[in-house]
Amino acid sequence: MRELASGSNEDGRLGARNILTAYALLHGQVGNVRPQLEAAAALVTAAGGRPLPLQDTITVAQIQLVFLKRPEVAVRMLDRGLRQTRRDSVLEANDALYLRAASLYALAGRPAKAREVLAMFDREVYDPTHRRRQ
Repeated sequence: MRELASGSNEDGRLGARNILTAYALLHGQVGNVRPQLEAAAALVTAAGGRPLPLQDTITVAQIQLVFLKRPEVAVRMLDRGLRQTRRDSVLEANDALYLRAASLYALAGRPAKAREVLAMFDREVYDPTHRRRQ
């Protein structure tokens, strides 16, 4: 997998980075996740795409909450990520990010924040086909 991650095929490298990230999580190697996410974002940028910073923020916040038992850190990360990310980029990427953020707020013991994010989802996701996919 590491050979594929450093190979010449861009799609192969990106896929391998994503698999290495999942592998690190499955094996409790939480310290290896952020570098893998950063490497994947760099590959997306190099290929002319736009990385999904909120998705990565949500992943790292989930690690803080689930593995490291640091709900206050996870909440700060989610707050900052949602504040700094343009709404259209969230919708472009995947409106499920709203639902992931809401569930993490709820798990962190912040039901009011979870309801705020769900209200954002209700306001901003109009298309019923998007809503059904979630």
